Amino acid sequence: MSNVKISQLPVTTQLLATDIVPVVSSGITSQITSANLGSALPVVSADPTIFAIKANGFSSLAASLTIALGYSAGNNSAQNSNFIGQSSGYGATGASNSNFLGTSAGLGATNAYYSNFLGLFSGQAATNANSSNFLGYFSGQGATGANNSSFLGTYAGAGATHASYSLAIGYQSAYNAASTYGIGSNNIILGTNITLADTTSNAVNIGGLIFGTGSYATTTGNPYSGSANGKIGINQPKPQYSLDVSGSINIAQFLLMQPQNPLPQPGVSGSLAVSGSPVSLYFYNGTTTNSGWAKII
Repeated sequence: MSNVKISQLPVTTQLLATDIVPVVSSGITSQITSANLGSALPVVSADPTIFAIKANGFSSLAASLTIALGYSAGNNSAQNSNFIGQSSGYGATGASNSNFLGTSAGLGATNAYYSNFLGLFSGQAATNANSSNFLGYFSGQGATGANNSSFLGTYAGAGATHASYSLAIGYQSAYNAASTYGIGSNNIILGTNITLADTTSNAVNIGGLIFGTGSYATTTGNPYSGSANGKIGINQPKPQYSLDVSGSINIAQFLLMQPQNPLPQPGVSGSLAVSGSPVSLYFYNGTTTNSGWAKII
């Protein structure tokens, strides 16, 4: 008997236990049935409300409206989600309406709903990191409680526990893996290998050069009103004044000073102020003369 060439296979919408599917390769035909199909090919649930894909050893179909593709991918309580990659989303109970892509992405990230974790180990063990976006290898890994945050870059936000409502961009930005607490909430960190001190909140670190405090703005009121007590530091991680510079200052044109009437009491030793009409320049030397203010011009 010579080989038989099948130019078109029959199309079926349902596979029963007694059905036989021909597999043709190089003229050799073998047969498989639905009994062994589950371990050979992806299987889609017959339930029309479930779009879960069972593949490569996934032990049970995921929740409704979910795609889980990869060994141990997905969780059966995380509906409306997509888990792609080995162990992605495994054990992530309550991680509904989320997308986890990459080996171990979102592994054990319970209650990480409305989140997107993209990259190997991104968001692993990031419990309660809901409504967040972690992009990059190990980004947000172990960032428990980092809800409503965005971490972009390799190791960005790794170990940044309690870093809710925060933004970190750059290689190892906000990387606090050795910290016992991690940074606090409402922080902005931009740059490479930079972070903030433990428990720091409402702060800014840009490139390890420009620092800020009081940066948090509430969602109510005028969003353009500015911070009520914000401070900016240049080479000064903990600014104490509205502008705190650690180093020299070069002014190319004018230094404008608003008149102080009366002169502030008490003054700060070494400070300058203008006062009076017409205005005069004063220097605070801390003596008893003129309440510590010495007139210069």
